[in-house]
Amino acid sequence: MKILHIVQDLGFGGVTIVIANLAKAFCKLGVENIVITPQIRKELTGLLHSCSSRIFVLGGNINPFNSIDYILTRKGRIVEIISREKPDAIIVQPG
Repeated sequence: MKILHIVQDLGFGGVTIVIANLAKAFCKLGVENIVITPQIRKELTGLLHSCSSRIFVLGGNINPFNSIDYILTRKGRIVEIISREKPDAIIVQPG
């Protein structure tokens, strides 16, 4: 099973902790994690890669309260990743 996470900036804060913990828990269950984010802290990159995750850093800034705007402005690239990776589920953090 593959789960695609579309998340805000993975720097510091609650959403970063949630995504890291979800990725670790899903990995233990044998789920493949795929992450799309505008930017990511280097320390977190190592953790996510250890959970057999693929990370797509699309750049840009994002209002942490409006992931929908980020999705719409990066729609073409996100659709391309979804078409190629064929995830079974998509999680958008925060909604």
